[in-house]
Amino acid sequence: MQILKRRDKAKTDYRSCNSPKMWKISVLVILTLAVSGIHCDDDVRKITVCEDQQHHIHCQGDQKLEFITAVYGRSDATTCKGWLDVIWNSNCHTNNALEITKKQCEGLQECLIHATNSRYGDPCPLTKKYLKVEYKCVNSKPSDVELVQICQGLKQSIECPNNRKINIVFANYGRLEGGHICPGIIFTHHCEAKTSDAVVRADCQGKQHCVLEATDHHFGGDPCFGTRKYLEVEYECKKRI
Repeated sequence: MQILKRRDKAKTDYRSCNSPKMWKISVLVILTLAVSGIHCDDDVRKITVCEDQQHHIHCQGDQKLEFITAVYGRSDATTCKGWLDVIWNSNCHTNNALEITKKQCEGLQECLIHATNSRYGDPCPLTKKYLKVEYKCVNSKPSDVELVQICQGLKQSIECPNNRKINIVFANYGRLEGGHICPGIIFTHHCEAKTSDAVVRADCQGKQHCVLEATDHHFGGDPCFGTRKYLEVEYECKKRI
């Protein structure tokens, strides 16, 4: 009799699992998992850039770059190794590669990644290194800080959608980075036009659309003679300024 009771209970449990209510719960769980990130890994893109090489990355439409990880150095003896390369250290990396990469490209629609010692430092001299990056393209938000970099002699317009206004967060005409941005003759990486913030604010602050001009004349002179310069501006779109 005890055996029959257990069998009856098993049949009852089977029927309850196949009831319409249980099917609804199962479907709900599957849908919840699907939208909560089960497939997020499919959106993560990975690139490896060998030392002294560059790689162009971009997002489609209005999406912007968002970086997850970035490591510059070496963690194996085979990646980016040529016939003449000697690997003295296969366990080295810089401590701030992600921070540097974010500063260069985060929030942009496209960017040129440069894997150089001048950009990331040299964690293991005489060893060929590489940069490994994981990133994804995300939908931009009206409150996101946007970054634009305009090479000397060029112009570029910026605008905010949905009647939002431009709020300037940072501006500099000169050069604060190495040759990976607007390559040319470079004598200094510490070049800042004192009028940068005032000029850019006069051009754009509180407007929905404006034109940025990267010229010596527009900023009242040459802040670092002989060095190729660029205008770097960080701004956000706000409902009220």
